[in-house]
Amino acid sequence: MASPMTFFLNLLFLLSTALLVAVQARSRSDLCGISIHASDYPDVGSFVTTEGTFHVPQTRYRTDDPPTLINHGVALCCGDDCSARLAAFITTWEWDTPGTISLPGFHFYPYFMVHMSHSVGMHLNTSDTVRIKLEILNQTKAQITYTKYLTPTVNETLKLTIDAVRGDNGAPILNVTTLFNDDYESRMIYDVRSPKYTRQTPTFCGDSAWWFASDNFGLDESHTILRGGFRFPSQFPPLLIGKHRLQTEQKKWFPHNFPLGGATRHWDMLRDYSHDGKGEHVACKVRGFPDTGMTLLYSQHPWED
Repeated sequence: MASPMTFFLNLLFLLSTALLVAVQARSRSDLCGISIHASDYPDVGSFVTTEGTFHVPQTRYRTDDPPTLINHGVALCCGDDCSARLAAFITTWEWDTPGTISLPGFHFYPYFMVHMSHSVGMHLNTSDTVRIKLEILNQTKAQITYTKYLTPTVNETLKLTIDAVRGDNGAPILNVTTLFNDDYESRMIYDVRSPKYTRQTPTFCGDSAWWFASDNFGLDESHTILRGGFRFPSQFPPLLIGKHRLQTEQKKWFPHNFPLGGATRHWDMLRDYSHDGKGEHVACKVRGFPDTGMTLLYSQHPWED
């Protein structure tokens, strides 16, 4: 049994770590959200499963602008900066018609392009509640499950099994099998997005896990919305994320076995609009702790014209 002094020193260390994380504000230009990193937890190994529950947000169309794509979901990444990742998300469009058009999608970045589940029967709209579960089965195989809650006892499920293999020409390809409500839906094959990746060996890894919202989280240039050669600030509606879960390769669960909040990194989306005289703009902010069961991502001025 640890001595009172050892217990006190451990408690002091944990409190100082939590305070340090809270004080150190972090920002990125491509996303807002929260992340947790295996490097902050010695001896836990890598992460293999991450989950979160999302509400499809209400959006507002601005007549002078093209529609904005807002992605909200989860990701398992290689490295602390999430430079390579498998992300599973819901993409929401802002249109001039009532409601919201949303689709589930995934992105194995940087090797493959974004892929949306256009043909399946899962239709998402404003105020729908969707749970996203992302699992790494091994270095070349992963599974994504989207669960749309219809009633307390009825739901729809969309399950994607993703295999990263090599094709007949030796270049990496993705084999993606789709099941809707456990019935076979389709099998698709996707090529790498660029010839520069044909000699690489894409693998899934869980050095860090992310719950995020973004309008350009690793998207291709064709998805980037520009105004006068510059990105304009997206109108981020309030986004709620609940029931965060994370599992390590040693079958340890956050937050059941370990707390998330103490070492969770928070990320605000900070954009620089010096070209228009407005300077830096916080497009999306983060509030809340996953240990409480809820995280809020929001803009300070979500409906600003």
